[in-house]
Amino acid sequence: MKRLAWLLLFASSAAFAQVPVATQNSVPVFDYLIVDFTAFSVTRFEMQLDSGTFASIGVPATTDDVKTLVGAHPYPGPKLGTLGMSVGSHTFASRACNAGGCGIASAPLAFTYAPIPNATANQRLQ
Repeated sequence: MKRLAWLLLFASSAAFAQVPVATQNSVPVFDYLIVDFTAFSVTRFEMQLDSGTFASIGVPATTDDVKTLVGAHPYPGPKLGTLGMSVGSHTFASRACNAGGCGIASAPLAFTYAPIPNATANQRLQ
């Protein structure tokens, strides 16, 4: 009976898992511990879109975010609308680098890219 209860609990939580939806104004963000930033002399961060190559984003200015881990800073990447992405399912991963090379990449975060239309123009009555 316990196994059935665990199976049902796992199945129901998986059914409610949602993939976030991002627009052209969304920004991928990751947290990095302040103590690790200093201890490993991080010189830049890199991001990967889907299974493409990692691209340097430097060390972006940190942002304030209530979802940030304690003892960490959030680092934003570029707006998704600047990356020429197609509508649909995508992933992004990040990693920290220093003079010796780059660390292990994060697990990819899956999301759906669904840009919102631009505003209409030239409204009038005819």
